[in-house]
Amino acid sequence: MNTRTRRKLLVVLPVAFMMTLSACEDGSTAERHEVFGLRDDLRHVSKKTQPATRPHMVQVCRRSTKPVPHTATSRVGGVTKTRRWTTIETVPECRLEPRGTETYTHVVRAERWCVELDRVGGKRRDDVWFRVDAQTYTHALKINEGKKITFTPRDEGC
Repeated sequence: MNTRTRRKLLVVLPVAFMMTLSACEDGSTAERHEVFGLRDDLRHVSKKTQPATRPHMVQVCRRSTKPVPHTATSRVGGVTKTRRWTTIETVPECRLEPRGTETYTHVVRAERWCVELDRVGGKRRDDVWFRVDAQTYTHALKINEGKKITFTPRDEGC
């Protein structure tokens, strides 16, 4: 591969990668659209956790030596002279090792808030659950059952 082609690829590949990422983001937000209907029921599912254990990982470092090659080139007149030598450098070598166990809180079920709508989109589509954020749920609590509500759901179903 020549230098010109390599340079073009170095410019084009990151741009193509960013366009792909932005296309994925636009696709996910395009699916999230506003819905409206008559407020029916609300559901709050609390977070469920349980204690669990896992290995406690400790970083252990040791000093080790490694050979580092060097080269120096000098040019006197028309003669090029290359000198090569090796030095020994001391570098830390670190890795994670398990040492005992640690307790943590494992989330078995995430907290979620849901709103049920009737007459979704003004059509005869009743008893449809939508998963919403806590702020939308709090807003729906203040609205009486059977009144119109509009929001952007996180997902359909509860």
